[in-house]
Amino acid sequence: MAISVARATSQPDSLPIDGTPLVVDLDDALLRTDTLVESVFLLLKHRPLALLSLPWNLARGRAQMKQALERRALVFMHVLPYRDELLAFLREQKLNGRRLVLATAADESIAARVAEELSIFEFVFASNGESNLRGIRKRELLVEKFGEKGFDYIGDDADISIWTAARNGWLVGPSGKRKSQVAHATHLLGTFDSAPTIATYLEQLRPSHWLKNFLIFWPWVWVHRFHDVHSLAQSLTAFVAFSLCASAIYVLNDLLDLSADRMHPTKKERPLASGRLPLMHALAMVPLLFAAALVVANALPTAFQLLLLAYATTMLLYSVWLKSLPIVDVLILAAGYAARVAAGALAIQVAASQWLVAFSVCLFFSLALLKRYADLLSKRGVARVQAEIRGYQIHDRGLIMVQGIVSGYIAVLILALYSTTTAIQKQPPAIAGLYWLLCLLLFYWINYMWLAGRRGRMHHDPFAFAAHDPSSRWILIAATITMLAAR
Repeated sequence: MAISVARATSQPDSLPIDGTPLVVDLDDALLRTDTLVESVFLLLKHRPLALLSLPWNLARGRAQMKQALERRALVFMHVLPYRDELLAFLREQKLNGRRLVLATAADESIAARVAEELSIFEFVFASNGESNLRGIRKRELLVEKFGEKGFDYIGDDADISIWTAARNGWLVGPSGKRKSQVAHATHLLGTFDSAPTIATYLEQLRPSHWLKNFLIFWPWVWVHRFHDVHSLAQSLTAFVAFSLCASAIYVLNDLLDLSADRMHPTKKERPLASGRLPLMHALAMVPLLFAAALVVANALPTAFQLLLLAYATTMLLYSVWLKSLPIVDVLILAAGYAARVAAGALAIQVAASQWLVAFSVCLFFSLALLKRYADLLSKRGVARVQAEIRGYQIHDRGLIMVQGIVSGYIAVLILALYSTTTAIQKQPPAIAGLYWLLCLLLFYWINYMWLAGRRGRMHHDPFAFAAHDPSSRWILIAATITMLAAR
């Protein structure tokens, strides 16, 4: 059995015999992530063609596939999320003279990087392309090196067989059933962390971003169907379907952006980037959310269902590829906002006004550029690599600002031109005056949002910022009252 044994520090050739070593697992234990799953998504984002060779490597053995995958993805793993509490415990044990051993099923390239970065492990055992250090093989190696009950172990609940050979143990992220099984297999001294809570799953869905989906109600308001309960029910159903679909895309996007998010000042706190939510759990959420969205959309017209599928397909392409193309990425974001307006019209089976579509595209293009501008501004000196990967440079901020403000002004111009159409001018003068008031409110809000972005206050998506910003809320209330009065 060929198992890689990499020395992490300069030690004698033979294992010391005094003291019981403390063996630590890596994936979902010392690390708040699974390096194998993370490698798949890193390659999917940066080198998708490299994934085509995986079936060939897998045919030669799981260890061979793992080596090929993790070594190619290692270059993109800028930051790895450690469990701070566990890492502090290990360092304390090291200071007390305890021998620390890293034993992982991850490839030796990953293990060596962790050992070099932490400098606390005396020995490192890892998969090496020939043997996959997992389950029985891992147990046999540890028993061979340290003897039955000759080591203490810290890991998750994946390999019960290893726990039966350990003298004592600490369990990471235990569930109720698994914790009792591990306690039965060994003397369990304690636990680190706990299973993710429902609040963590809800946070990953980004419910605050569902505010964007209220754009679906625009057509319902525009055609003045306040007394039509059926139209309201259709709009609500469309809102739920779009929210579920958007959440699925948010989860997938976070899986693809793990390394980049960890270098972002605020995104690093997201459940996946911080490691509070296991990658496999998030991976399972994606198809479940898409399926739920389709089930809900089944109650709506076929045209809405086709638009939802087109939106999901486009946003999937955006997450995997299109987000790296400058200008194209913000066009896709703007189209996603406009698609919500069109979806609202299809849900209640009314024709979307060409004026409304043109207005929406220009307004949301401005907001999408503001999102990218704020993102670049927040990465100044922090995450320049991500900005370059997405096709933008730090010095592009000025151009993006000009494009965004101009696009916002065009949206105001479209609204002003709409106010001069026959449909409006034949109304009483007070009605036309209300539309000009809408133009003034929008003009002020566009300038206010870009000023907030320029001053570094835009730490979130523009919609999320507006939802929490008092001035934006008052402007929205005033605009809503004005629009209702005008209609």
